[in-house]
Formats: sequence, structure tokens, C-alpha cells
Amino acid sequence: MITLLKAKVEGGVLRPLEDIPLADGQEVQVLLYSPAEQMSSRLQAWLDFLRDTEPLSEEQLLLLEQAAQRRPLLRTEKPTS
Repeated sequence: MITLLKAKVEGGVLRPLEDIPLADGQEVQVLLYSPAEQMSSRLQAWLDFLRDTEPLSEEQLLLLEQAAQRRPLLRTEKPTS
């Protein structure tokens, strides 16, 4: 799941400014940027794309993983042949 949301720092802890669809204790990766900073138009376009993108289904994720494994530069497992 990819979600773009605003948060505020309070006492060194990020506090989301909106509800998030996560279970307590669930770990996530966080990309931080300050809206006050200048962002390149490419980065802003990428963030806008991510915000508007629907999460992939389990089947779609499996197909994507299988396709990546067929590409030598993306392969994480050694070929069995």
C-alpha cells in the first residue's frame, strides 16, 4: 500500500493529521520531506502519482514479482537452470 499523508512532529513523534488504514504495531517505511522546501517538478509529480494510485492486489503483486524475477538486473534469486 502506498499512501501520502500529512503529519506533524510532536515531541519527536510523527502524528498523522488524518486517519490511516494501519493496524497498531504495523511497520511501514516513511519518506519525509518538508512542503516548505523546494521540490523538483519530477519529485512532485511522482508524489502526486503515488497519492492517487490504488494499492495493488495480492495477485497483481505476485505478477509483478514474477516479472521482476525474469529480469537479470532485478532478480533477487539465482536462476535454477
